[in-house]
Amino acid sequence: MISGAHIRSGERAKAAHERFNIFIALLKNDGEVRLHTRFLHCLLNPKGCHDCGPLFLDLFFTTLVNSPGLDHNNKIATLEVPPANEDWRVRKEVPCPPYGQIDLLFERPGFKIAIENKIKHDEEPRQLARYSEYLRKRPDDKTWLIYLTKDGKTSATHEGAAYIRISYSKHILTWLDECLRKSYRMIPINQGLLQYREVVRYITGKSLESTNMKPIAKFITQYPDIIRFRKQLDQGIEEAVANFFDRLADEIKEELHEFQVRSHERKFGVDSNGALVITTPNLPFEIFLEYDTSDTNEKVLAVGISFDKAPPSKFKRLFERMYEELKRNADAAGCDQSHKTDDWPTGWRNLIEGLDDEGLAKLLQRRPSKIVSEMCERIRSYINLLDQIFKQLTKV
Repeated sequence: MISGAHIRSGERAKAAHERFNIFIALLKNDGEVRLHTRFLHCLLNPKGCHDCGPLFLDLFFTTLVNSPGLDHNNKIATLEVPPANEDWRVRKEVPCPPYGQIDLLFERPGFKIAIENKIKHDEEPRQLARYSEYLRKRPDDKTWLIYLTKDGKTSATHEGAAYIRISYSKHILTWLDECLRKSYRMIPINQGLLQYREVVRYITGKSLESTNMKPIAKFITQYPDIIRFRKQLDQGIEEAVANFFDRLADEIKEELHEFQVRSHERKFGVDSNGALVITTPNLPFEIFLEYDTSDTNEKVLAVGISFDKAPPSKFKRLFERMYEELKRNADAAGCDQSHKTDDWPTGWRNLIEGLDDEGLAKLLQRRPSKIVSEMCERIRSYINLLDQIFKQLTKV
């Protein structure tokens, strides 16, 4: 069921080309300022580059009238504003010392509206209270303080000041739907709105992928022990992967019989930096085969010259030249390009691509002997190339 839902989600996203999204390609999908505040400002500003005048601002005000937000005590908060027109000045990230910086500030004679946009970060001390104080500086103005979050949660910093709660999941998505209907003939704008709506759907759990996860959620509801023993399941997964790599390590030792291969202090599959050490007859330093699990998203199985401490100074110039040669001859070693660090002076070579969760699952389904055969072929190619370069560079 889980695999099926994941596959269906991926297939539908590919068919609809939904995986391409310019916003997510360039920015974080939950970026409050760089993505959401700035794009909302672009749309809501009557003088914005969309050249639609107050169209989107009018639709926003209409949305808040037809679907009112709530106050702190869950009572409907009716918004009364003049018609949207060119008189409105809409600014973003407005510094208002000493009150702070307001995400979105709408102004026209006699009216002010401030919007605080919160998606993932916590409120700053007295944040909404300070913004309320700023809005009340001119007592004759009609003012509204709006708190925009993913789900319309209450503020912890209002200190009794009046504010209106609205949400991305209800108000922004409703408004975007209206904007799309009104802009269907404006292709560049409409396409941008479609992609932004997908970002909002994603952060609010209403994307196509989230919809396809419903069968999985139902399955987990039927078997709540999955939740109860989640920690044990995670530990079991890590143990299964660790045992698999330990078996690989044992077979690699047997396969590379022409070299001396030993374990490096720590266990290969379990330790976060488990390694095998390969000693060759022609090189005055050791080759490390390391399974690095320090990146929780994607593990790395790499081969290269490694030192626990800084490399001996007598080899420094040699390593620099070897590094350049290895970069130029990476394909000959059957490995990816060299990545140099202080501890890996000639760089390292990744032996297996894509060791994220998907890659690990596929790896565990393969025959260990075939994997070992492929890895050892790459290791031999790497060592042979290293040996040739070393001989060339040390000729008198």
